Amino acid sequence: MRTFTTYLAATALAVGSIGFLGCDKDSGTTTTSTKTTTTTNTPDNRTAGDKVGDTANQAANSIKGAGQKIGETIKNAGGRFTDDNSAIRHMLGDVVDASMTKDGFESVRERLVDADRNRIDKVKLTDDQKKTLNEKVATLQQAWQSKYGKKFDVDKEDELYAGSFLAIALSEIPKGAAGADVTVKEKADGTVKTDVDSKTGVDKPDTNAADTNKNDPGRNVATATIAASHGAPELKIPLIHEAGGWKIDAPDTVGTTELYTNLSGHIDEVVAMRDKWPDDINEGYRTVTHHILMGVMGQAPGTK
Repeated sequence: MRTFTTYLAATALAVGSIGFLGCDKDSGTTTTSTKTTTTTNTPDNRTAGDKVGDTANQAANSIKGAGQKIGETIKNAGGRFTDDNSAIRHMLGDVVDASMTKDGFESVRERLVDADRNRIDKVKLTDDQKKTLNEKVATLQQAWQSKYGKKFDVDKEDELYAGSFLAIALSEIPKGAAGADVTVKEKADGTVKTDVDSKTGVDKPDTNAADTNKNDPGRNVATATIAASHGAPELKIPLIHEAGGWKIDAPDTVGTTELYTNLSGHIDEVVAMRDKWPDDINEGYRTVTHHILMGVMGQAPGTK
């Protein structure tokens, strides 16, 4: 992926040229005809203030133009997503790719919400578990290479995870989710009255609700639904938008052991059915995606 630095460096040169703009020191402008050797001088009747103003306008226009170019460049450089739906699809693709990567367990964990990350981080994989999981990943990668002639690498998520395979419903956490309804009213005398209706107090900083960000009114949330297919049942994946982007909200019962066991089991299940893998590589990706995300969501292999 191209970085913003490359684009900004190029556009900065355009902006830098603005520094050469200055006040006109000559009392007149000179126009030279290419057909004759006659030179004519046209008096400049602008005041000093007019000249400074015109120069400032030129500089402002140059800055505006350069700024627009920088903005367009940044948009194009960072245009991996077109909207929240696209961002969610790419995040899910990243989870699947991470699970299919050597030592990718930690990368899978990083794409879960705060509470899930913190819970799983308390217990580390053992060296034997890391070795076993890496061996299973290598087995699937080899089978994939043999079947499709390329390394497993989820790409073009907006096309791959579209249509009837995956549906996304966006919403936001409603008012009052934090355990209190706050109403602000302006009185006739211009003062403001604030009414707080305390509820259950679920918004304590040390509670699981606070860690999962489920009690922040206005926060974006979503549900991604994978249709029953590829020998697997329908799967609903709740998501929450954090400062770092969209994250999966796994069940509270999913800890290190559960995530390891489920991912390992689903990889084994996919490998076991390799003789039945579809010829269409995109359907193959969807098959693996379905099973890996089942594992992340705490569903054991063989679940129907």
